Amino acid sequence: MDTLLQDLRYAVRSLLKSRGFALVAVLTLALGIGANTAIFSVVNRLLFHPFPFLRTGRLAAVWAVGPRGNDHNEASAADFRDWRDNLRSFDHLVAHSWWRGTFTGGEQPEQVQGFRVSPDYFDALGVRPALGRTFAAGEDAPGKDRLVILSWGLWQRRFGGDRAVLGTTVTINGIPRTVIGVMPDGVRYPAPAEMWAPLALTPEGWASRRSHYLLVTGRLAPGASLAGAGAELAALGRRLAAQYPESNTGWGTSVRPFRRDVTREIEPILAVLFGAVGFVLLIACANVANLMLARATGRRREFAIRSALGAAQGRLTRLVLTESLVLSLAGGLAGIIIAIWGVDLLVGLVPAAQRHFVAGLDRVRVDGPVLAFGLGLAVLSAVLFGLVPAVRASRAESGQPLRG
Repeated sequence: MDTLLQDLRYAVRSLLKSRGFALVAVLTLALGIGANTAIFSVVNRLLFHPFPFLRTGRLAAVWAVGPRGNDHNEASAADFRDWRDNLRSFDHLVAHSWWRGTFTGGEQPEQVQGFRVSPDYFDALGVRPALGRTFAAGEDAPGKDRLVILSWGLWQRRFGGDRAVLGTTVTINGIPRTVIGVMPDGVRYPAPAEMWAPLALTPEGWASRRSHYLLVTGRLAPGASLAGAGAELAALGRRLAAQYPESNTGWGTSVRPFRRDVTREIEPILAVLFGAVGFVLLIACANVANLMLARATGRRREFAIRSALGAAQGRLTRLVLTESLVLSLAGGLAGIIIAIWGVDLLVGLVPAAQRHFVAGLDRVRVDGPVLAFGLGLAVLSAVLFGLVPAVRASRAESGQPLRG
């Protein structure tokens, strides 16, 4: 430990004497580490944790596959009902549809984005309200559906966070609805939901097979697999096609992991972007390695004297690697600052009108996991650009420099 502290003190003193070299190296590393950390913060949130409030491990997205091969079609109400009543691979099979309403009352009317959902929708997602309750069985019947659950943001904005909102009546699209619950802060699924009402259909609506407008989500039953659920659903789809040839001929089904399905449109873009900034870091490390090699050439006499005084090759290697680590940590700290600015820049590239539709975008920030990634990147960078100069320094010949 004492030897390591000596190396650290010497590395800092040596770099302070070569301020120009140190500044260029630190800024070069900061750009590479900062860009990678900023992209990682976006990738970590949008791809791996778009909905931190959901237990997504057993969730699946269920789609209808159209006759032309389009595998992301909404389901018809009649098909969804048949799926729900006959499939055994799912504990819950729920649906939601878009619903936009005008909130009236209070200071001024407001257009609010909402969704109509199956009564057991929140049970399937594993989400509990912060206040009140969710929908109960039977509350999707016409006439019994005059209920609404508010998002945390809408509750704060329209009612000032008043807990007495439960049981009150609000008017949405001219229809009075009773507030029965408030979701926790941050729960806005599907994005950009701010209110939820029961999915209430008439008998004629439930019988329709030609109108496809329901988005279906399922939670796999214990012991069930995604492949098994897909096979069961495909078999049921063939029976429905034989039973209802006019509406179901040529239609199939698709079952996909929920998280991968949610991120399917942005995953290729982020993967390419992450790969591109990874090459930027490699270029930065190569440039700093060249700087370190050039600097080591000018320090041949110093290494020769150390070797002549008995310093082993491993000791010289560790000394140069310690300098590399000091440079990379300094570059990492500067890179974190660049990453914070870069995250704001990346989020700002998304049009304001579309930000609510990108799941997790409002929660992209430089947090603990991102900081850990930046620190790991700094250490890796120290090895990448410091190893070759360190080995070259430890193998330097002492005879010629000392004769000089």
